[in-house]
Amino acid sequence: MRLPEPIIPSATTPSYTIPLTLDSLERALQRGHGRAYLHAIVHDIPSELLIHALTHSLRYDEQCEEGAQDWYLAMASHHSQTSGILEKVISLALLAESTLDKYYIAGTLEHLHLMGHSQALPALYNLASYYVNKTDPPIPGGEELIRIEGEKGLVHVLHTLASSLPESHVDRGIIGYYFSQISGDSEKQYIEKLTALAASDTKLKPLLETVIGSHPRVQKRNAPATNTSKTNRSTLQGLSNQELKQTTASEVVECVRNSEPDDYGVWMRRWALLASRDALDEIISELLVEKDPHRIHKYLKAFNERSPLHRYDEQFASYLDHPLDKLRWTVHHAMATCPDPRVRELALERLSQEEIGWGSIRLFQSTYQPGDYQVIESALYIPDNMDTLHSIGFSLLDVFKQNTTPESVGSMLYVYEHGPCMSCRRQAIKIMQAASALPDWVEHEAHFDAESGIRELTTGSESLTSG
Repeated sequence: MRLPEPIIPSATTPSYTIPLTLDSLERALQRGHGRAYLHAIVHDIPSELLIHALTHSLRYDEQCEEGAQDWYLAMASHHSQTSGILEKVISLALLAESTLDKYYIAGTLEHLHLMGHSQALPALYNLASYYVNKTDPPIPGGEELIRIEGEKGLVHVLHTLASSLPESHVDRGIIGYYFSQISGDSEKQYIEKLTALAASDTKLKPLLETVIGSHPRVQKRNAPATNTSKTNRSTLQGLSNQELKQTTASEVVECVRNSEPDDYGVWMRRWALLASRDALDEIISELLVEKDPHRIHKYLKAFNERSPLHRYDEQFASYLDHPLDKLRWTVHHAMATCPDPRVRELALERLSQEEIGWGSIRLFQSTYQPGDYQVIESALYIPDNMDTLHSIGFSLLDVFKQNTTPESVGSMLYVYEHGPCMSCRRQAIKIMQAASALPDWVEHEAHFDAESGIRELTTGSESLTSG
């Protein structure tokens, strides 16, 4: 029977032993803990686990985390059946079903090519022959192929783009993006290059027509937009910083009233960074009389670490349990930036498992007092839901990024050990380093972490040492 994990690992004793159990190994491979590598250099990892890790992305957050194919390949190089593992990975490259896995495998193939595997490049060419609609960039393996093959690879990618017209929407920006992989050409320069290529390769003519706007599919799309005044906009999206500085609080209120309910209001943050205290006061006043939760959410988006909520009102606390999820999330973030002692009182009161899953620990961010780490740590648990676990970790990071103290070590070890993403683990290490509280065993394990940034933090180099 598997023993329950300790909620907070020891600061003096490693939380693992080598060899790892199968459960611990699978978890370490997913999260990127260096213990998986330390296991691999002395014990064979089941080959099916390595093959799966090299053909399926195990990352929790694809936008923020490295693919770590180099890390898995380094472990495969220590395996007694290295050749068989790598041959199997290449044979599976074209069998990927999910879009995400296609892009991930492209990175694996690039690494394998650089390692000298002759079949990796042909597999990458085949992969880069598929156009994935509504994906940016739309060709799996396109960037990798261009990095390896230069103009030859670019022409192959352009053929893939051209073959997708007119069925698919190919934006001129995508065409320029692929040209940018091998040069810093301006739009005029890459259009000239595309013109020259299309002159000798008629298959590329549809792309040229798309770029210059003569393709039937893009003529309507490129029609001039009707001008609208700033105050008639539904959002402030797209305005320059100078335009935002000149936008009054009254105009922002009008934009909020005109915006769609599902508009997330990210544009409000940019305006708030440039707004005066008086303008933000007007937004708070409007917030306190507004009844529509979607609009309240947008007003609250104005307040974050760079433009803190400088006034407290009991009404804000009433939103902490609101049924509209996005409002509930946003009010926790906004109130976390308010240093009013009543926010700390709320933080101390709201430490149930459900409440910390929604970010209540974050309310200590601007109100933390020495010793508060004890109530924070006593509230921690390990949820089964990875999103909830990630949310708790984010809250802890926000609190201790703003409050650098050795008291952070327990909470940061919680993030380091249980957090599902490498980015949060890196932040936890940085916080412990800043507080001169990084345990020796964590520093040692981090030398072999899947993320190059974590390795650099602890060794000064992104390279993976042999152990």
